[in-house]
Amino acid sequence: METLDQIYIKVLYNGKNITADVSKSLMSLGYTDHMSEADTLDITLEDSECKWQSEWYPEKGAKITAQIGIAGGEVLDCGIFEIDEIELYGSPDAVNIRCIAAGFKQGQKRTLKSHVHEKKTLSQIVHTIAADLGLKVIGNVSQVKVERLVQQKKGNLTTLKKLASRYGYTFNVRDQNLIFIKNEELEGKQAVAYFDKTDLISFSLTDRTFGTYSSASIRFHNPEAGSIIEYKTSEGGLPNSDDVLHLEQSVDSIEQAQQITKSALREANKMQQSGNIALPGSVVLISGNIISLHRLGRLSGDYLIKSASHTLSSTSGWLVDAEIYKVGYKEELEKQTERNTPKKNKKDSSQ
Repeated sequence: METLDQIYIKVLYNGKNITADVSKSLMSLGYTDHMSEADTLDITLEDSECKWQSEWYPEKGAKITAQIGIAGGEVLDCGIFEIDEIELYGSPDAVNIRCIAAGFKQGQKRTLKSHVHEKKTLSQIVHTIAADLGLKVIGNVSQVKVERLVQQKKGNLTTLKKLASRYGYTFNVRDQNLIFIKNEELEGKQAVAYFDKTDLISFSLTDRTFGTYSSASIRFHNPEAGSIIEYKTSEGGLPNSDDVLHLEQSVDSIEQAQQITKSALREANKMQQSGNIALPGSVVLISGNIISLHRLGRLSGDYLIKSASHTLSSTSGWLVDAEIYKVGYKEELEKQTERNTPKKNKKDSSQ
């Protein structure tokens, strides 16, 4: 495990390199990388000389750019943050600088908006909101038609997060990019790294059945059209569950019902096998990446990182705690069921 001396750290404050000053006082640096929430950065500094609480006192709203890695090796670009709060505590004196990803923090993105989107596609709505925020959309967004979406006194990011959840996307803001990627696309990627059980500092994985479903259905009476829209699917359902997920949501079309129902079923089942692992620091341990875990029995396999908390400290070096869930579980279960099902021979099948 690396010591703090072996770890590469770079910190910019409003574009000025303050790495040397930070390194002299650094007690710990914590970077948490989320799939669908604001990334955070915490820098804790010892302040026995009282510089950070006086002449070096950071300004709220100042831009912080951070990078971490192994000296002489690969570097993880944590992104651009804005200082949200400063905490002074002791004794001995120390200062913690709490930062939030700049894309989420900017006041423009927190402004409550009232807007009506009519007869647009999901893609058009997402791109319209992104343009209002001055962001570039990363990802292929569905062309499903949305008859009417009322954005009444809601922040742009709140609206985008609800749309992502409803239609099965991962949503985030990184620097000047609006990430809007289909969950299946992320879950279908190849593993970027392989870890044996002995590589893990600790792990806690759970295999559950409660809250999982074999299928999902939706039924909505459209009073304006005077019609009923019904749809049921087992795509994304688990064969070891007998429960049906019944959705009570308004939909405009059968196409919309299909996307919403499939998304809800996949979302409900994706945490079937999930948990947390702790490992030595690595630049590949970031949200959205797939890692492969081995020698964990039935729980071995590929897992998607939902969030990763990187901690660099003078006492423990660089550690990562990751929240993960297994991908491809349904396919594994179907193969297992097929193997355990007795096959009829030709004589039996002809009787």
